[in-house]
Amino acid sequence: MNVVFCNRPDWESSPGGDTIQMLRTKEALEQLGVVVRLAKQPGDLQGADLVHIFNTQRAEELLHWAQEAKHSGLPVALSTIHWDLSHYIYVANLYKLGIDCSLRDVSLFKLLFDLVAPIAGRLIGKPDYYSSSHRRSVKLLSEQANLLLPNSEEEARLFFKNYGLKKGKYRVVLNAIEGDLFKLGSGERTTDVICVGRIEPTKNQLGLLRAVAGRGWSTTLIGRDGENPRYSAALHQLAQAQRVQVLGNLPQSQVANQLRQAKVHVLASFRESPGLVTLEALAMGCNVVVADSRFCPVDTYFKDLLGRRVFVCNPYRSDSIALAIEQALRAGNQPMNYVPPQWSEVGQATLAAYRELM
Repeated sequence: MNVVFCNRPDWESSPGGDTIQMLRTKEALEQLGVVVRLAKQPGDLQGADLVHIFNTQRAEELLHWAQEAKHSGLPVALSTIHWDLSHYIYVANLYKLGIDCSLRDVSLFKLLFDLVAPIAGRLIGKPDYYSSSHRRSVKLLSEQANLLLPNSEEEARLFFKNYGLKKGKYRVVLNAIEGDLFKLGSGERTTDVICVGRIEPTKNQLGLLRAVAGRGWSTTLIGRDGENPRYSAALHQLAQAQRVQVLGNLPQSQVANQLRQAKVHVLASFRESPGLVTLEALAMGCNVVVADSRFCPVDTYFKDLLGRRVFVCNPYRSDSIALAIEQALRAGNQPMNYVPPQWSEVGQATLAAYRELM
């Protein structure tokens, strides 16, 4: 079987979760004998049996691939990679105005934002997520697809609801981890709290620092500065004042070593689906704190681990983050028979979906 993968034009220069998902899926499929090529220019679909498109958040830049595939009579699989971005957009724009949502619970004003943002999107095209052109592109892209491949049941429901789409054919393909690198180890866990993620308002590291303040928990942050210099500066200043270790961007092997020494990993993010590092931390024996089901597909990934290994918080409230961390620390790091999804399983599930279309 010959398959062509299509993603946003800047996936190499600006890699993200969609890049990891695409490249790891490619490797897993190739282990199963599938020939996979990455499309970069017109004509790259020649010789393909099927086209697989990733990431509806950049639908405008991907629609032409779906149209070309249909023109050539090729079936199209679409990894939606979608979540409700309204909290992410809300929090990021608040910070641009100098309002730090971790200093107070500003979630009540989110209702007003939800009323105003769609109107502004239709009238002036901002925020882009709400613009008529974006919504139209997503609808067209999904209509061109023969099968949708969301990463969770929650993602599928949100996708159909948020774009007013009639429920179509889909198969859930879970996100996964590199099991050879992220696996249970031995040794003393000397770090109470760790957080791995790009330093930006969405990941909510400031909320985490305010949650751990004055509690005596040793805390480490790992991740490069994002595209909000004001946020990064505030984070580094507060971390220095609280003697919190900030290690910057690290190779995956070093991230694994840090997780091996940690008791609790916290990702109190305003948008994850579900956050690969959370799965990696679980695989390495950490307890984890995640945001509640408004922000993360908790049921699909963590339902059986809630209250034992996984603890949820409201990311708008530092006291809620602190309580979840306290519960996670109190639970202790007892070995459990938990094996997160592996990329080999993703390859098998994806190939099974392809065969439905052939």
